[in-house]
Amino acid sequence: MLLTFVSQNLLFGGLRSDTGEAEDRWPQLRQRITGLGKPDFVLIQEAEDWNRFGHKALARAMNDLDMDSMPLPPSHSGNLPGLLYRPETVGKWQR
Repeated sequence: MLLTFVSQNLLFGGLRSDTGEAEDRWPQLRQRITGLGKPDFVLIQEAEDWNRFGHKALARAMNDLDMDSMPLPPSHSGNLPGLLYRPETVGKWQR
């Protein structure tokens, strides 16, 4: 089976500009992630604040990409790593 992986650094979770001002950069990031098709895994870095407000940003990514997510691990820096996956091709996580 051939699997496709995408790795994307979000910089401030895609929720702020590179200068720290509030800015929704998710539409551009989503387009970059899906630019070559539907990946089976998306590895994300700097998912800052994706664990806040009921995981709102994570839920948005899951819905927009039609993927599931592993639980976000704790991070002392706030720059969370994340892993989204397509359950149709790789199954669901067990533990």
